[in-house]
Amino acid sequence: MADKRSEVSVILPTYDRAGIVSDSIQSVLDQTFENFELIVVDDASNDDTDEVVQRFTDNRIRYIKHEQNRGAPAARNTGIEAAVGDIIAFQDSDDRWYPRKLEKQLQVFETVPSDVGVVYTGMNRGRDHSEVYLPYTSIEKAEGNIQSSLQQQNFIPTQVAAVRQDCFDTVGLFDENVSPLEDWELWIRISKQFEFRLVDETLVTGEVLPDSLSTNQHALVEARKRIIDKHHDYFSDRTFARHSFYVGHGSMKLQCPREARFFLLQAIRAHPHPQYMAALVLSILSLRFYIFTYRQYKSWQRSDQTVFS
Repeated sequence: MADKRSEVSVILPTYDRAGIVSDSIQSVLDQTFENFELIVVDDASNDDTDEVVQRFTDNRIRYIKHEQNRGAPAARNTGIEAAVGDIIAFQDSDDRWYPRKLEKQLQVFETVPSDVGVVYTGMNRGRDHSEVYLPYTSIEKAEGNIQSSLQQQNFIPTQVAAVRQDCFDTVGLFDENVSPLEDWELWIRISKQFEFRLVDETLVTGEVLPDSLSTNQHALVEARKRIIDKHHDYFSDRTFARHSFYVGHGSMKLQCPREARFFLLQAIRAHPHPQYMAALVLSILSLRFYIFTYRQYKSWQRSDQTVFS
């Protein structure tokens, strides 16, 4: 049973990751900052995840299992609702924390005012045999009031963030109807009320696996649709148009040209950009020609890191 004086509650949702979750758990237990509880929320796994967790004898671990699979946002919410810490940190079953991650985040919380709601760290993320550092160097404002940067894209994965419990009391929990991108949607809400701080060094490492929801094109399109509809007023005309374009482009890749044209038109109305107009024309001509042109474009010009993801 966790100590009720735990200063930090670490939430680790997992689903059918028995083969890798132990390394993730161990990286939390190896933290130099030791006053935490680790809540592993098993989202109704079909493998032997429960046996893997039970092999750990550390009394800071709490194990909760959903009877039915409800998705990562719901699993994180279950953990938040069960947490006793003043600070909530998140880990994923396929990532590793460096030993001083929590220590360095808590040091920041000790020196900043209460309107700083989130302290996050740098991360090296591997994908397709390459590695990228988050937050991207293109981010103009990574600390303080970061609303202008969050309008552009999400650059804070959940596993790098430590969040004051007050944030959830103020803005609510994860939106369980948004997955993936549920972290981005939450940061948007928090950024309206709180500031962010960055520990700008690699303290988390991980890799996007083939079965990751973030690689599911349909899920990405649906999540972005909900976010721009829910937070229309948060975005400038330019950034709203940009995300509408992403939805339109994604819909074309999913062979849904009618929906694609709706969002491409929405993008043009908000900010008439030649790229959006060209995409609309191509979507009308032919799905096959649209995809061919897109592939040719990618072959000679590297896209923005968030485009066509």
